[in-house]
Amino acid sequence: MAEAPASVNWDEAALGYNAYSMLKTGKDEFGKPFPVSLRSFDDYKPALYSYFSVVPIAIFGLGEISTRFTSILAGTLLVFAVLYIAAKLSGNFRLGLMSGLFVAFSPWAMHFSRIAFESNLAAAIYFLAIAAFLKSPKLSLMLFILSMYAYHSQRAIALPTFVLLLWINKVRYRFKWNWIFLGLIPLAYSFLIEPAGSRLSSTILLKLWPFVPAGYPWTVFSPLYAMSWQIVGQYLAYFSPINLFVKGSNEPILRIPTLGLLTIELMPLWILGISGIFKKSKLNNYLRVILILAPLPAVITWNWFSVVRTLAIYPAMAIIAALGYKFLNKFWKLVFWGAFTLSGLYTLLTIGIYAPYETYGEFQPGFEQLVPYVLHKSNKYDEVDVDTGQATPYIFFLFYGKYPPGKYLSEARRDLKHTENYGYRFGKFVFRKIDDYELYRKDVLLVGQTYRLKDSEINHIKKEREINVKDFYDPGGYISVRVVEL
Repeated sequence: MAEAPASVNWDEAALGYNAYSMLKTGKDEFGKPFPVSLRSFDDYKPALYSYFSVVPIAIFGLGEISTRFTSILAGTLLVFAVLYIAAKLSGNFRLGLMSGLFVAFSPWAMHFSRIAFESNLAAAIYFLAIAAFLKSPKLSLMLFILSMYAYHSQRAIALPTFVLLLWINKVRYRFKWNWIFLGLIPLAYSFLIEPAGSRLSSTILLKLWPFVPAGYPWTVFSPLYAMSWQIVGQYLAYFSPINLFVKGSNEPILRIPTLGLLTIELMPLWILGISGIFKKSKLNNYLRVILILAPLPAVITWNWFSVVRTLAIYPAMAIIAALGYKFLNKFWKLVFWGAFTLSGLYTLLTIGIYAPYETYGEFQPGFEQLVPYVLHKSNKYDEVDVDTGQATPYIFFLFYGKYPPGKYLSEARRDLKHTENYGYRFGKFVFRKIDDYELYRKDVLLVGQTYRLKDSEINHIKKEREINVKDFYDPGGYISVRVVEL
């Protein structure tokens, strides 16, 4: 898990370090005790993933595996939840086993379970809540509420799912409203009082208003008409066989090279299964609830196809494919299992070997080697200047340097971190733009990319005095970052 993907991205590093900070100080990186949302890069991540990561980090120490452990566990639990739901509702254990197997070997499940994704944790809790509903609506409601603290999307579908499950099962549930309100108060406070609600305002579909191409009058293109078709198109995109089985996502970090979200041999089974989704059965009733609600968090945003916001729909698609299996005769069943075995092997090799190489640039490689080296060399210097060309480099120095959270909280100029002011720093580390002329300074350690720390300038300085230069290379053989001792 530490090698594929090759390194943590900045969001993973933030989730891991905030968990480390809460373990050591009870506060996040901004000094807030017991946060509901992590301010992080002003994107206000739900904090539940970091809370769940406190224990593995306490056991294994801060690192890639301990940070991703929660997602690994969530992916595993999701497989068993799907198995239980499909088997229990259909009365067919073989169907449940097949559904769980299809989820386990799905490219999306493998990919998201190997990276610290809050959405993966949220999807697992969501399906555990559905599974719990079959035994205890009270426990189910608690899990649905918990899922709302895991990822933004769940806040739109968790409680509606619970209500619809009550309705289709004709269950009379006496709500204890005081407990529900108590469970939602921290979430409401974070959303309404803190800037956590800014996440919705920055991604909402209405940012595309008036939906009319430039130069066209509104009398020709009605904004409401255009918006309606935008919503319908985005909703139906999550039922497109091309998106599900061929293309998948094209967003950085979310994309899986050469693979769709589900393996291609499941497409015929999915088509057979989806054709019977309106037949009366208890399992179909549950699947319809998921299929109706799961795309909604993405439909209200401007992204045409957002996998990370709709992760709850893909386990349902795997169950539907398992339902289609019964339509195959003996010969085609043998053909299918042969194709499934080869496809599973191909998926494992792609995600474990090819994808880390193909997508290495999306995970900011090199910091895991760079930071220990810089920390070692920094003992000789009063100041270490890190160029901000790299995406949010400060978090990698905290994460890979295992920087003491208490010390960081006392040193950091957190008021400067996300403003236009240059010079955000903690300890001797300064994060800002490095100019060319700074190579002529003395007694300072500079860290940056080659377009800042140029070979021509370095070679000129070397003619006058001795300086040490250390380059770090990415998997493609290119220099990812350079360290210059002046």
